Amino acid sequence: LNLVHELKKVGADYLVVKPYSPHPLGGDEALKIEDLGYDNPGFLVSLEWVEHHVFSGNFKVIVRYNAFRNIVNEKEHYDRCHSVPFFWSYITAQGDVYSCSVYLGDERFKLGNINEQTFKEIWEGEKRRQNWEMMKDFDASMCRKGCRMDSCNRFLLALKKEDSSSLERFSDDKVKHINFI
Repeated sequence: LNLVHELKKVGADYLVVKPYSPHPLGGDEALKIEDLGYDNPGFLVSLEWVEHHVFSGNFKVIVRYNAFRNIVNEKEHYDRCHSVPFFWSYITAQGDVYSCSVYLGDERFKLGNINEQTFKEIWEGEKRRQNWEMMKDFDASMCRKGCRMDSCNRFLLALKKEDSSSLERFSDDKVKHINFI
């Protein structure tokens, strides 16, 4: 609540609360998902209370409930990333283009540099093809849980399984089409 108070004081409009998710390669000193309490039933209830009671004027608290639930729900986790290098890319301040933000700085995920090639050349280039080949066998357990492409990967896994019960959870009144990720 101190953070909310300070943000209001400096004129912020909103606060987004989403889960911390350590990278598996972060070493032994990194916090572990199971130690963060996301699976504690009272945790999300507390966040819901904050979201609905700690606002005034134009200030709003937004909680990414699905991200918290997905991190805890291992049963639906995928073993392969179906998003990289298809749906997303990241461009650093130096112009390097990466296929995954979790692996910024890792040459295996660097597709090129927009100061040396056009984005089209990079996107249609050999390094992206090599990255695509590598991702066919890449172990997603080495990835950060709840990454930017997590919802996309869960949806694609449900499509691949043709599991209608898994697909139903992607449908909600706010989303006009199930493919909206």
